[in-house]
Amino acid sequence: MLSRTKELAFNALRHVQQGRAYLAYEPNLLPSPGQMRTEGVTSLEEWFRWSEEWSLLLRLFGGLKPHDSILEVGCGYGRVAFPLRFLLDSNGRYFGFDISRNKISFLQENFTPRYPNFQFTHSDIRNTFYNPGGQTAPTDYRFPHEDASLDLVFAASVFTHMTPENMAHYISETARVLKRDGRALFSFFLLQNYRSGAERPRGFSREDFNFDFGLDEFDSRFAVSRPSNPEYMTAYDMELVAETAEALGLSAEQVSPGLWSGTAETTMSTQDMVLLRKQR
Repeated sequence: MLSRTKELAFNALRHVQQGRAYLAYEPNLLPSPGQMRTEGVTSLEEWFRWSEEWSLLLRLFGGLKPHDSILEVGCGYGRVAFPLRFLLDSNGRYFGFDISRNKISFLQENFTPRYPNFQFTHSDIRNTFYNPGGQTAPTDYRFPHEDASLDLVFAASVFTHMTPENMAHYISETARVLKRDGRALFSFFLLQNYRSGAERPRGFSREDFNFDFGLDEFDSRFAVSRPSNPEYMTAYDMELVAETAEALGLSAEQVSPGLWSGTAETTMSTQDMVLLRKQR
C-alpha cells in the first residue's frame, strides 16, 4: 500500500513545463513512516523541518560550497542528504556512514542509483542505546576516508548520544580526514545552556532532557539523563569540547544556541551548534 501511495504522490507532483518533466520532490528517496519513527520522527513535517534546518546550518556556519567533499557522521535514513542533493554540484561529493545496516541498505538501493555522488557506508559501531551489539568499539573505528581528503564533516545529533572518550576519538578522526582550513559542524546539548528544573519548549520538557547525572571522572563537565544507559542522551560543557578539539589541532566555538534548552531568546537551531576549524 505504501509503495502505491508513493507512486500516486509521484505522479500527482509531476507537471510539464516547456516540454520537460519536473518533480516537486522524489518520494522514492523517502523512508516509510515506520522507518522514520525509528529516528524519532512522527510526521513528514518534522522530517523536512530537520532537513532544511541542517541545509541552512551547513551553509551559514559550515561554509558549504557546491564542489565540497563532505562527510556526515550518523546519516540515518538520509534526512540531511535529501536537501543536499540540490546544493552539491557534479564535482561535489557526499559520504555518510551509520551504525544501522537497514538504513544504509535503503540509501544504497534508493539514493545512490539516482545520485551517484552520494555514497553510504554501514559501520557496525557499538553504542549503548542504538547498537549495543555492535562489533567495533567507537574508539577503534576509523572513518573510511584518507587523511586530509574532506572539506567538511558534520554530525546531526550524534554527540548527543556519545560519552567523552568516544567523542574525543571521533573529533580525532575528524581532524585526520579534514583538509587544512576544513570545517566541522556538530550539534550538542551544552550544559552552560541547561537550567535544571527550568521550563523548556514543548518536545524537550521530558525527563529525557534532564541532564542531572554526572559521571565521576568528568566532574561537572559531562552529564547524562539515564545513568543506566549513558548514551541514551548526553550533554557536555563547552569547555570540555573546546579543550578536546584544540588538543587535536582544531579550534572550537559555539555558533548557535539551541531551542531545546529554552534559555536563548533567539535561536537558529534545535540543538546547540559547535563549529570546529582545522588549524594545521
